[in-house]
Amino acid sequence: MTSQAERMASLQMELDETRGQLTASRARLDRLNSDNSTLQTALDKLTRDHESAIKELTAKIAQVESELTEAYETRLSELRSQHQRVSHEVRKDHEAQLRRLEIALSETSQVHAQKEAELRKELEQIRVQRDHIKVSLEAQLYVVEIDRLTRALEAAEVKYMHRESRPEDVEKMQRSEMEIERRDRAIMAMTDEINRLRLEVQSREDSLHRLFGNRPVVGVLNPNPKKTTPLGSRNALDSGFARAGALPPLSKTASVESVGSIRSVDAANKNQRRASSARPLTARNPS
Repeated sequence: MTSQAERMASLQMELDETRGQLTASRARLDRLNSDNSTLQTALDKLTRDHESAIKELTAKIAQVESELTEAYETRLSELRSQHQRVSHEVRKDHEAQLRRLEIALSETSQVHAQKEAELRKELEQIRVQRDHIKVSLEAQLYVVEIDRLTRALEAAEVKYMHRESRPEDVEKMQRSEMEIERRDRAIMAMTDEINRLRLEVQSREDSLHRLFGNRPVVGVLNPNPKKTTPLGSRNALDSGFARAGALPPLSKTASVESVGSIRSVDAANKNQRRASSARPLTARNPS
């Protein structure tokens, strides 16, 4: 653009110079006409020379104007071509930059979706762990409550065994046995609910594993608790609570195993209570 402007300025200067020469020639002709007004012959000759010069200058001016016009049109065509080329390049650069931005946006969206999926997966794992902890804590609370009721029942049995049988005592024992049976049924229902929750948690974990193709290690309740003898389980549980002085720690299978052991112990204790309650009644009836 700068060279073209310089060339145009040069051509304009030449045109101005030519026009200046024409103006000077015309002024000189006027001076000759005023100075040689008395010399008609010379004037005619000078007039013819002047006309010839004017024709030459006019032809030269026309030639220069034609050259300038041609140069202007050529330069204008070049500028238009250059403008089209630059516009095409700018458009290509803009399209390439737009494609790069679209690719970057797509990659960012994929990363965001991946991060969101990972966060959802972590949240689901946290929920599963929370459900495990909740179920284990509920089972431990039931174990503590069962232990408290069992100890209270044992204390009542001791008092009952060391006193004379009375109708109100028999009625009270019957009510206690009915309450124990009701609580045993509640414990069995809670155990079934715990097993159902465990299976539901296992099903959710399997679904997550199939969905995300990952196998995270999380705590799972044991659906098949180890069977132990009632007295052994009861003694082990009592000794564990006595040593710890608090709730047993949370684990993967402790809750269900403890509930199964307590159910066995309660069944044995109930049979023992029935046998014990039958003996005083039999001894008292003959009297």
